[in-house]
Amino acid sequence: MCIYVCEKNMQCFIQPCYPHLKLQALYSMAEMENYIGLLKVRVNEGFNLVKKDLISSDPYVLIKLGQQRVKTKTIKRSLDPVWNDELTIGVPSKTPRLEVEVMDEDTFTSDEPLGNIKVDIVPLMNYATKYQFQKLENGKKEVGKLTTSQTNGFVKDSCIFMENGQIKQELHLKLDNAPSGEVTIDLIWIYV
Repeated sequence: MCIYVCEKNMQCFIQPCYPHLKLQALYSMAEMENYIGLLKVRVNEGFNLVKKDLISSDPYVLIKLGQQRVKTKTIKRSLDPVWNDELTIGVPSKTPRLEVEVMDEDTFTSDEPLGNIKVDIVPLMNYATKYQFQKLENGKKEVGKLTTSQTNGFVKDSCIFMENGQIKQELHLKLDNAPSGEVTIDLIWIYV
């Protein structure tokens, strides 16, 4: 990711370092001062989601951190959607939990929840701080592991890796407030 600063209107553009790719997020310089980093959330796929419509559901994922909200594309008629969407969100110094909410998009009525979960991103931030000045040129090295418990919603242990100079956490989560449903996401720390 590259951060571009437009001096004319003092706004920061966060986007891949390839100019032909679409813009990921837009932050003012004042907003950037409030963030200790950025979090790239790669929403991979969902499994065994709840059927809310007649035949299936039309799921999308809403990611919330404090007052910020970003969402994936909607996958039509799927209980096992593959999003493969990357979203970027600013991380404030007083870090709330990251909220992952799976929703069913409806045309004529309000969108319905399919389940949600809150993720503590402080462990990822701690590893990002610890390994900030260490670089692993190529490959992937495990630097931490969070084990499954009844309170964290992990389907399996969550590993934190240093991969190509980035700190990344892989999560397989069981959705709360739903009879079934799981999502897989990756969290990637972006230094600012």
